[in-house]
Amino acid sequence: MSGAVEAAIFSDPQREYCYLSRVQRYRRIPGGARFSVLTNDDQEMTLDIRFVSTYVVRVRCYRPGREPPLDSPMLVEGALRTAEVRVEAVEGKIIIRSDVLELRVVRRPFHYGVFDFTGRKLFVQQIGDVSDLGLVSLPMGYARDANGRIAFHESFELQPDEHLFSLEQQRGPVDRRGQRIVVWSDDGIGTNTTNVTHHNTPFFWSSCGYGVFAHHSTRTTWELGSPSTVTGSFSVEDAYLDYFLIFGGSPKHILARHAELSSK
Repeated sequence: MSGAVEAAIFSDPQREYCYLSRVQRYRRIPGGARFSVLTNDDQEMTLDIRFVSTYVVRVRCYRPGREPPLDSPMLVEGALRTAEVRVEAVEGKIIIRSDVLELRVVRRPFHYGVFDFTGRKLFVQQIGDVSDLGLVSLPMGYARDANGRIAFHESFELQPDEHLFSLEQQRGPVDRRGQRIVVWSDDGIGTNTTNVTHHNTPFFWSSCGYGVFAHHSTRTTWELGSPSTVTGSFSVEDAYLDYFLIFGGSPKHILARHAELSSK
C-alpha cells in the first residue's frame, strides 16, 4: 500500500454521506427490537438491536430486505444466542432492558445509549460533534463513492479522561486514543498515524467499561479521538453494519466476553 495520506472518514470529497435521522416504527424481536429508521435524505434503513447476553449487545444496520448473514467464521456458536429482555416505549424513547443494562433509543433525532441501572452512561452514539461549519462527525449511517460503493460508519462519544486499547502488537503508545488505525481481518497491512499494523481482530476496549467488536472481514478504519478529540468513529467497507458492544467492570471481563464471541 502506498504512503499517500487518506481522507478522514467524514471528509472524503469523493463520497456522499447519509446518516440515520428518525425512527418510523419498531417491533420486538428475540433479545431486543427491530427498527425502521429514515436517513436524513428519507431513505429507509433497518436497524436490529439485540442482547446476546446480559452484558453484550449486537447492532446491525442494513437496507430493508437485504439482511446480512448472522453467522460467519469470525464467530463462535455462542454469538448467535439471545438474552431475555424487556422492551417498552417511554416518553419518546424505546427502552430495551436486560438484567444489568438499559439501552435507550431516542426516536428523533435518532440515537441510542447504554446505561447501567444506576443511570451511569456507558456508551452513547455521537450526534453532537459540531462546529461553525456543521457536523464534524456523522451519526450512524453510510457513504457512497463515485462508483456507487457503500461504506457504513458509526460514531460514539468519548469522555475527557477515556483511554482506548486494542489487541494488536504495535509501536508507540499503548493508549490508542488520538490514533487512526486501518485493519483487515485477513491479516492485511494497514496504516495509521504512527505505525503499520498487522492485525486480524477488529476490536478495541475502553477504560469506561465497554468494548467494540466489528463483525466484518473487510477493511475497517478506526478513528479513536482523531481528527475529532471528542468522538470515536469507525468505517467498514460493506453495504451493512454489524458490531457487538461488550460491557464489563474490568478489561478482564470485557476480554473474556469477547473471547466467547469471536473465533479470532
